[in-house]
Amino acid sequence: MDIVFKATAEGIDNDIWVKFAYTYSVYLCAQDNLIINMNVKCPKKTNRWLHLGRMLNFFKSYHHPILEHTKAKRPDMMPTNQWWVITHAVALAIDSISVEFAELQAKSLLIAQQETIVQNLLRTIITIFGIEIVLLGNSNVQEGSLHVPAKAIVDHIENQGSFLPDCYRHLEADDQQDVVDHITKYTIALVTNLQSVKAERDGVNCAAEKDAPPLMPTQLVKLHHGTFLNEVFDPFRQHVDQAWSVD
Repeated sequence: MDIVFKATAEGIDNDIWVKFAYTYSVYLCAQDNLIINMNVKCPKKTNRWLHLGRMLNFFKSYHHPILEHTKAKRPDMMPTNQWWVITHAVALAIDSISVEFAELQAKSLLIAQQETIVQNLLRTIITIFGIEIVLLGNSNVQEGSLHVPAKAIVDHIENQGSFLPDCYRHLEADDQQDVVDHITKYTIALVTNLQSVKAERDGVNCAAEKDAPPLMPTQLVKLHHGTFLNEVFDPFRQHVDQAWSVD
């Protein structure tokens, strides 16, 4: 999933958006006077792409003082209105991803339960951005073509307080269309790539066609021997053979 988040973030405006986010964060981390005045420091870039969400939330929460400081000290570093619109739109999705990602790392979580969490995350993202799904004969969000109406993206922007709509309205018509296109492509890529994420693997490390059994080891040992072999062991024999001898 970390790979998915990296790929989708880098895909926004051909990596221009995320590169500026990191460049701007480096600049803000070096502004001692600003840090003292705000009593908070911009989060640093890390190797975990989910930590990007912390940085984006900092930009959102402190946009007024950091813009004033940047305008006075380094006007050439001022973020564009396009960048702000994308930042606010993407940050909301990453917030939701961070919550579900924390759940997925719980030590008590069963592999079979991970599928439910991923599905919930997909539904959340679909709701946030107003994604429409043309279902292919069932109600599973894993199946179907995706469509994001431009109005849904604009509504999403308009619902982000007052600062973001102001940034959007100050854009030229062509720039507004570009921003909507960037956000749309991001959401489609995010949902499409998350749909391919699957914890269960087969013997050659491909996504398993069948889900892992939703049970604990203590339940396995209570099964009759024949039931264990036929329903649990045999379906995974190819995988087990790679690590265990016949004995």
